[in-house]
Amino acid sequence: MITLLQLALLVISVVYFIRWFRRAYANLERVGLVIEHEEKWAAGAWFVPYMNLRRPYTIMREIWRNTQLLACDAVQPHKLLYWWWAAFLVRAFVANISSRITANPETLVQLQNAIIADLIDYGLTIISALLTIAVIRRVSDFEQQLALRQQVETIGGPAPEPVDLGATEEELYY
Repeated sequence: MITLLQLALLVISVVYFIRWFRRAYANLERVGLVIEHEEKWAAGAWFVPYMNLRRPYTIMREIWRNTQLLACDAVQPHKLLYWWWAAFLVRAFVANISSRITANPETLVQLQNAIIADLIDYGLTIISALLTIAVIRRVSDFEQQLALRQQVETIGGPAPEPVDLGATEEELYY
């Protein structure tokens, strides 16, 4: 039952994260920037072997830098992205080893090693999740700052054109 709960939480968190990641990358293009990769790679790069070791990080770095640059006119260097990506890679490596160790323990020592490997994997998963949350919060803060900046810049501009919400002639005919 616990394994099914873990699997469900994993699937839900992965789906929501990749949706957020893709949207954050697409937002760069929507504000007029030329992005390095096609938008679909923000989601797809996570699933392509070998590409998933580098491309998601470069896309996140592009999101981080460009959103911050648009919002603040400067990019403050921060080690959070490096730690986030290092935690992801280390956790993936340890999870691979852990799954091999825990596959078919036959002796007490093998069972103990499997439990230790699982505990290390769970600890790294928690660290990776916390770093992911921190990265999402920082990028979201940059996006909110950008949205606020865009609102302030439009304050002195011309009034928007009125939109006629009344029925059209065709709708009145029916």
